[in-house]
Amino acid sequence: MPRERRSGIRQAPGLGPESSAVPERELTTMPADYPKSLRFWNYLCYGLAGIPASLSGNTVGLFFAVFTLEVVQITPTQNSILTTTSKVISSASAFFVGFLINTTNTRWGKVKPWLFVTAILGAACNFFQWFSPGVESSTGKLIWYLVFYGGFNVLLTGYGNARDTLVMYASNEPRERDTLNAYMSAFQIVGVILSALIQQGTFALFHADLGYNPCSNGTHNSTNHGPSRDTETKQINTALMLQYTFGMSGQVFYVLFVYMAAAVVAIFLWNLALRRIGRKKVICLGILLCLLPHNAALLIATEDLLGTALRPFIYASSVLGGAGEGCMYISLSVMHTDVIDDFELKTYRKMAPVLYSLWLFSRGVMDAISAAASNGILQAANYNAHNCVQPNTVKQALRYVTAGTPPAVYVIALLFIWLYPITEESRTKTKMALDARRAAADEEERDVLTSTDDASVQEIV
Repeated sequence: MPRERRSGIRQAPGLGPESSAVPERELTTMPADYPKSLRFWNYLCYGLAGIPASLSGNTVGLFFAVFTLEVVQITPTQNSILTTTSKVISSASAFFVGFLINTTNTRWGKVKPWLFVTAILGAACNFFQWFSPGVESSTGKLIWYLVFYGGFNVLLTGYGNARDTLVMYASNEPRERDTLNAYMSAFQIVGVILSALIQQGTFALFHADLGYNPCSNGTHNSTNHGPSRDTETKQINTALMLQYTFGMSGQVFYVLFVYMAAAVVAIFLWNLALRRIGRKKVICLGILLCLLPHNAALLIATEDLLGTALRPFIYASSVLGGAGEGCMYISLSVMHTDVIDDFELKTYRKMAPVLYSLWLFSRGVMDAISAAASNGILQAANYNAHNCVQPNTVKQALRYVTAGTPPAVYVIALLFIWLYPITEESRTKTKMALDARRAAADEEERDVLTSTDDASVQEIV
């Protein structure tokens, strides 16, 4: 039995360390069978593990394409080959890495070796992907970045799967798992905030223009490719909408900062609500009270209607949207653990890494579809990243892409939540059944060890 799995087993009554029925040898060799409840430092350390991946991933997503085009000077066609190939490899690895983690059995367990290896190698790839290889051949440059950029994405996927899977081995208590997921979700957003702060600080240090201005994007030359349209779709669409639709190019960073800060705070508040009213009600409240009003506000907001109140109106809407975003972050995370427990109860197999792989793969596919649809709509509206001024069709397209299409998705989400079979009652029954199964397995293992020790004593006598 893997060490992480054993550490989550709660001791059965009468079988604690003080019990005379437990041999002394077992007490000294199996301390992991008597875990304590998780403490604040456990939650904090787990949450902090989400910052590096979020920070580096967001930075790479926003700036790597600009770096390869303007600093490394690879061609746009090669850049497209690079990003597309890396995305395909990363999506494929997301599907398979869970099976690899699930079959891993070491003295350190299933998850820890993957966390260590992917973190070290991922840091090395992240270091080398920001360097020019110093070769004149464009093919040589392409191979260099395929290795390190592609490797970084694959290792980031493996790290994310192992990190998420660790929740299922850290505790068997749903409340502790929910809190772990809350800290991870919050610190992932903190990583995005830090990447934006580092970006703004770097631009200021080199006296570059701030914001998302395609006419002066803060790079070393004036080729002006503008923001990469195939990365970080939601952030870039929001930034472009603020710039072109609302004329708030100087406020882009601050509006996004307010949005993400509100999400971080809201995650912990929604976590408290989860304990009181359950998963389904929290998601419904997040959509109906926060996300739908946020999108409606962006759809109706115009300078003609609000005048000077437009700016504070957008900021207030960002707080509402951030609160809804925090709800989605924490709710989806805790529902993953419910599904894994239900799967274990029905199949007698704990395949958390495999299920997390399927979710990561599905999310990658949906992100690709979202990016492709967004690009298609903006291209149909005659969006051109080289132009400092966009036509009215682009302004309206950005409004509808960013604020008009999500409500339709939210309605579909509400339908699926309504049909979601795991209720609070069934979740409680699942926990009780799994606890009973673990207690029986633990008692059987103790009986086997006791019998072995008794046989050894008789042989000595």
